[in-house]
Amino acid sequence: MTEAQIIRARIIELRRMLATLQDQQQTLERDRAIIALQRDSLRRSSAAN
Repeated sequence: MTEAQIIRARIIELRRMLATLQDQQQTLERDRAIIALQRDSLRRSSAAN
């Protein structure tokens, strides 16, 4: 493999890694939103009791 081919292969690998990280970030943000909703719901039900 030439140096250019190695660099191209590395770029492809890094793009895949970036896509994976972006997916994980979206999952984390969704989970945080769910936790916040559950926490608010728990507070409301505790305040009602």
